[in-house]
Amino acid sequence: MTDAIPRAQLKARFAYLLHSRNLTVGVYDGNGGFTGVRRKMGATFLDTELLNDPPGRGTAIALREIAPLPPEIEVKEGEHGPCADCGQPIVYDEEFRPGSVTAQGAKKEARPWPWRHLTVTGSIQPLSQETHEGGGTYRTYKPLFEWLKDLETLDQPPKEV
Repeated sequence: MTDAIPRAQLKARFAYLLHSRNLTVGVYDGNGGFTGVRRKMGATFLDTELLNDPPGRGTAIALREIAPLPPEIEVKEGEHGPCADCGQPIVYDEEFRPGSVTAQGAKKEARPWPWRHLTVTGSIQPLSQETHEGGGTYRTYKPLFEWLKDLETLDQPPKEV
């Protein structure tokens, strides 16, 4: 195996050829993670693996720098879509995550609807249990997904016909 690139030499927002559990190519986020295209049980999506530094901490080792990420593309796995029932913009509200713990250590009451509507003014309104059953949707961030898929093919040998 080729020598790993040391953490100090990794550049944020650059794609690297990886030796990792699930990714071939990943963009370094500058915080110890590589986001790349993962394939699992017929699905293809963006996923993040941690840099194996210190050894045993993560599953990804950078082997070779490939290319800088274009400035208009963000390093993120996905984004929340609209409400699955009414189409309005929504956010996932960590404050209302069922069974989470408050700063004082007390367990919050279980609220089964952590998705909230985001109003035009930016305030958050709870979804109604009576009218909303779908909750939120989550979509792979397509600009990064497509850019990485193109990079993955650069290191593949030509297919025989």
